[in-house]
Amino acid sequence: GLGSVTVPSTLKKMGAFAFDNTKLLIDQASDSQSNGLIYAGDWVVGCIDTAKLTLSKVNAALLKENTVGIADRVFMSSPVLKEVIFPATVKYVGDYAFYNCPSLWRVDTLNVESLGDYSFSVCGNLSNLILGEGLKTIGSHAFEKCKLVNNSSLGGSIIPENVTSIGTEAFKDTGLW
Repeated sequence: GLGSVTVPSTLKKMGAFAFDNTKLLIDQASDSQSNGLIYAGDWVVGCIDTAKLTLSKVNAALLKENTVGIADRVFMSSPVLKEVIFPATVKYVGDYAFYNCPSLWRVDTLNVESLGDYSFSVCGNLSNLILGEGLKTIGSHAFEKCKLVNNSSLGGSIIPENVTSIGTEAFKDTGLW
């Protein structure tokens, strides 16, 4: 019966299916204005399956104006997703958020501070990767098996200066490995 939730602005991580099968999500899933995205506060916590099949871009036009984070597994295995260009408000990307998106070729993290574990793993066509200056944490296996990621796809600048933590095998099986 949970119909609303207040998410504190200090929240830095939201796990997969955090509000699964609640009234909050069920009501949003049937809302034609939602673009197929389901929110808890300023966090995207779900993507309706039909949207995953047709969604080609995640950007400021798709996300609500003050979106702060993408929860774990939200866009995982989206078959036609090609571009992810985070608006300046997005700070956190969860574990497996964009895992195994075979058509994804471009990612711009802009002001994202934290990329979760496996966040972009197994995105075999990812060839244009811009890691923004706001980035502080790159999770374990974040870009594993993104074979086209190399110095050229990163514009020659591999890791922004503000990064303080890089997880285990974050760039395993990439052109950087």
